[in-house]
Amino acid sequence: MQHRRALGQRPMMGHHGRPGAFDTAGGVALRQATGYGASMSHPEIVTDAAVLVFGGCYSNLQATEALLAHGALRLLRALGPVASSNLCGALARSVGPLLPVSRIADTNLRAALPELDAAERRRVVRGVWDNLGRTLGELPHLADLRPSPSGPGWELVGAEALQPLLAQPGPAILFSGHIGNWEVLPVAAAAHGVPVSLFYRPAENKQIDALILDLRRQATQAECRP
Repeated sequence: MQHRRALGQRPMMGHHGRPGAFDTAGGVALRQATGYGASMSHPEIVTDAAVLVFGGCYSNLQATEALLAHGALRLLRALGPVASSNLCGALARSVGPLLPVSRIADTNLRAALPELDAAERRRVVRGVWDNLGRTLGELPHLADLRPSPSGPGWELVGAEALQPLLAQPGPAILFSGHIGNWEVLPVAAAAHGVPVSLFYRPAENKQIDALILDLRRQATQAECRP
């Protein structure tokens, strides 16, 4: 299956999650660091207070993130799939290469493709960020994308491979790479009558995770399992 849009193909990319911002280990470390002093006789009080303060800040941060995500979703829906994809791609390829995680991508490229010079590695990293941004920008329009050889939309090559799945009962496992907009794959399968269940890594922010799942279900009616 090839994902199509008005601007042509996009480079291959990988998806990397980010670690949690707060956990109980942080509380233990804080307890060890502040166990001496005014609350020396009851260090657990210091720990509990720290969990309440920092845990509350983290909850507020997640609520703010979710509020911004809902606002961005409304904006991107109003723009339409092409303009939304272009905007998010431009933002991601402009900001993404400046983030520390891009140094990991450069290191991996040095190891995997030593023949690439610095300029070529920068081009690949920018392409990865562009693809990630475009995938995000197209997510609000997932339910509206249709088969289209010129885009925006998708083109299914080798649809005959799906026929055995429809002809015989029983489950099957489909594997895909993070190439183009991987979110389109279950949409294309559903359009050809193949029911799909998805396994995915949930977003750290539960409210944003619920928003993403809602967009996926609107497009595919698929069962999503973390």
